[in-house]
Amino acid sequence: MQSLWRRTTHLFWEYPALWLPVLCADFVNFWLKQIRNIATHQVLIWVSPHSVFSNAPSPIYPGSPASTNYLWASAPILWVTNLAFLYSYVIAFRLTADHVNARLQEKPLTLRDSLSNSIRQPAKTLQFLLILVLLIVGMMVLGASPYAFKMRPASVDIDIFIRVVSIIQITCVALLIAPNGLKLIRSSQLEPLTAPDKRSARVFAALAVFTSAILGFAGTPVGQRIYVDLYPYAPKAVIEMVGSLMAAIPYIPLFIALTLIATDSSKAVRFPEPTPDADPELPHLNSPSPESLT
Repeated sequence: MQSLWRRTTHLFWEYPALWLPVLCADFVNFWLKQIRNIATHQVLIWVSPHSVFSNAPSPIYPGSPASTNYLWASAPILWVTNLAFLYSYVIAFRLTADHVNARLQEKPLTLRDSLSNSIRQPAKTLQFLLILVLLIVGMMVLGASPYAFKMRPASVDIDIFIRVVSIIQITCVALLIAPNGLKLIRSSQLEPLTAPDKRSARVFAALAVFTSAILGFAGTPVGQRIYVDLYPYAPKAVIEMVGSLMAAIPYIPLFIALTLIATDSSKAVRFPEPTPDADPELPHLNSPSPESLT
């Protein structure tokens, strides 16, 4: 596990281009969320009852016919955008895997080839997405059960409790889906995954997703306070976008680590023997010594 972490961090810092798939996916998802919010707001205005004396919509209450109509009308928008979020991250995962392998094998990889590789085997991708969606829905059902809310201490605020439950849910999803992620990018010609491989993938996935969730829940309010003080005229969307990109960063080393595990390439990232003038804690790629060239 320590060796995997060293090799993952080395590739993470050595090749910033590996950051682009995840950051681009999160950038697209952020603006999809903005479009989704605008669309659901228009649906809310459409289904809300209007006063006879004014064109302003009246408030709707839970359990009312207008509330039911809103849930049914906005459900397709929510499902489509959420599936788009998941699919974009799956594509980012496959793009990262292709570029990691290209770096390790020192083979050129064009953007066109990378994109074509990322959408190959659509049945395999859809199977992975289906399992992921089922796990997420299952965790949401368990988290919304009355038994889960009975576990809330009376001294804990309901909003904090919901956030904690959400973090636990997505961390459990990461633990369960990690082996399937390895199979998604793993060649069928390789030997079957071993128990240590699956265990390493689960641990890495849980840590990365947990960190991302913490940054997503805690970073946005803190970031808003900081940026509002420093840049009071900055648009709110820009502040939220920066917080979203920060929360997406843990997925970059996660995708790199899963690629190293899935392709048996962790041993391909070699480090030279430490010299008296070198710091052994700072890994670098192997470079041929003068003796090896003679």
